[in-house]
Amino acid sequence: MKDLFYNRIVKDPRHKNCEILSYEIIDSYLFSSWHMKYANVHNDFIEFFIKNHHDGFNPYLLEPDTIPAFIELLRQHEDDLYKAQVMA
Repeated sequence: MKDLFYNRIVKDPRHKNCEILSYEIIDSYLFSSWHMKYANVHNDFIEFFIKNHHDGFNPYLLEPDTIPAFIELLRQHEDDLYKAQVMA
């Protein structure tokens, strides 16, 4: 994990202000189609942040207890995220 994050992602000039929001060992990938390009802001994401943080979409407001729910929301929209990337 450290090798991937620090030696590849952080050093890549396309990435800015990288932070690890959550880290855990997994048995299988949660996102089989998503290639980590970007996530379009979906109304469900905005509603999630308003409900949990009383603000608009801002990943920096995520806290340890809201990160798993947000990751699950991203997973639920994986197909939409992948389609948006393919069409872009």
